[in-house]
Amino acid sequence: MTDVLHVLLDGALIGEVRKASRAGGTLSFVYDEAWRQNERAIPLSLSMPLAEAVHRDQIISAYMAGLLPDNENTLKQWGERFHVSWRSPFALLEHVGEDCAGAVQFVTGDRLVAMDQTQDEKRTVWLSDEEIGQRIADLRHGVVTGRRLGDPGQFSLAGAQAKTALLHDPDGNRWGVPTGRVPTTHILKPPMPGFSGHAENEHFCLVLARKLGMAAAASQVLTFAGETVIVVRRYDRVRTGEGHLRRVHQEDICQALGLPPDRKYEQAGGPGILRILAEVIPAAGRSAPLDALRFLEGCAYNFLIAGTDAHAKNFSMLLSSRGARLAPFYDLASILPHLKSGEVQMSGGQVAGFRDLKLAMKVDSKYPLQDIMPRHWEALARKARLATHAAIDYIRHQIAVLPDLAADVAAECAASGLSHPIIQSLPDCIAERAADLKPIYGSEALSEAALPR
Repeated sequence: MTDVLHVLLDGALIGEVRKASRAGGTLSFVYDEAWRQNERAIPLSLSMPLAEAVHRDQIISAYMAGLLPDNENTLKQWGERFHVSWRSPFALLEHVGEDCAGAVQFVTGDRLVAMDQTQDEKRTVWLSDEEIGQRIADLRHGVVTGRRLGDPGQFSLAGAQAKTALLHDPDGNRWGVPTGRVPTTHILKPPMPGFSGHAENEHFCLVLARKLGMAAAASQVLTFAGETVIVVRRYDRVRTGEGHLRRVHQEDICQALGLPPDRKYEQAGGPGILRILAEVIPAAGRSAPLDALRFLEGCAYNFLIAGTDAHAKNFSMLLSSRGARLAPFYDLASILPHLKSGEVQMSGGQVAGFRDLKLAMKVDSKYPLQDIMPRHWEALARKARLATHAAIDYIRHQIAVLPDLAADVAAECAASGLSHPIIQSLPDCIAERAADLKPIYGSEALSEAALPR
């Protein structure tokens, strides 16, 4: 095991994480001084500003933990595979830290010397559909992240849902396992256990968000050797005009606030809408007023589609030398069709009803969907020093336009070959939800100029 991990952002050395040799092995992150003086420098995290050269254990440990899967079984499997403590983000990222969310890479000294762009590109292992299908099947059966011993590169993706990441070659329409300086470009997720059609659900809700004009991750549903997955294009990867791939830095809201991933839910002590608007969005500087409204629009969308898992790790900020911006929305899904089919159960095993649904972040003082009224959105806006009518306007707009847009998305999905029944159930659920809200909120489509674009 090493006591130092070098930290790269899009291939540039920005500092190192040091593990103390004394008992307890506390961590510290130290910026490279040349990086701190670089006028184009990007902070590793909003919680670790460049103005301070050294950042303490609590902050860097929370940041590193936020890059790992939010799944204890996966972490334990990794610990067994690499013969390290599954409770140590430092020890795990020594082995899986070369491809993470954002532009960051954690590499040992030996790997830092060995990494070479040309050689790494040649080391990509291209997979057949059958090989990808087997990896997806492994994910469904709880086998770590779809990577195999002997694969040239390892990666880490946050979140509770099983997933893997691959490199897509658009010229040859092939998928592979990259290594070193070559990043993955897409995330592949099988359906969540117990929720039939969840991959199609997430794809549908992402497409619907983009139909509304919101910035949301691009996705498609593909099948590899009989295994269906949602394939999400990574917005934190961009291809240059010369065809090279670059990593774009981002972090989730918990990382931006220096909070560990187990604080992602507001009811577990994590940040809510108001705190995010007050403490994170202002990092966008001159773009903060627009990003505040974009974030509010996203919260309204989750309220309308019943996206009940929109916690702090499902929102992120893009970081650059020019500042921070709210990242495109991702991990959007509606609980409504699963509720309708009886797949949602309470902790006691009884089937859940609409009255049991709660948002991950409260609106003013209310979590339950059925309890959130216009006055709660208005109170939230006042406390956030936003126009009191903003959220109500977005909700009215979505009530007016979402039913027709959802029908359009369903038709497009069917035309592309998607046949899961949830594709037809979602428009019905969304139309019913809009009809239920209309007497309470009203319905009025906004002009493009009135939307936060």
